[in-house]
Amino acid sequence: MIGFNLITERRISQRLRAHDGALAALSPESGRVGQIQNISLSGLAFRYIAEDSPEADLQQTVTLQILFAGEGVWLEGVPAKWIADVDIPPETSFSGLPLRQTSLQFLSLTKEQQSRLKEFIRRYTNASSAPPLAP
Repeated sequence: MIGFNLITERRISQRLRAHDGALAALSPESGRVGQIQNISLSGLAFRYIAEDSPEADLQQTVTLQILFAGEGVWLEGVPAKWIADVDIPPETSFSGLPLRQTSLQFLSLTKEQQSRLKEFIRRYTNASSAPPLAP
């Protein structure tokens, strides 16, 4: 019999797959802008083209913008804590662009930011309605 190590899920809220065009951007100086892979009321992950070393200017806390292509900025000044930044293997052997995925946990959001985030999730994920706010 094969033994399995079960990984405990630590996320507060279920992550939902974002639609194409849902984007996240760290501070303009970082150059990290990319497609949101998944999002919840407690955080998100997005992929970006790695133009610098992974450790370059990586801070524990960052300020984030959440956008949707063609509609502009949905949320601005979102405080977040950096959780992970990992290499994404190329999907084909011809892919020459180095991709990375950053995972972020939202910190204290204002009531307005919480409301806008719920609406963003409702519109730009496959959720039929925004999930309830975690305690």
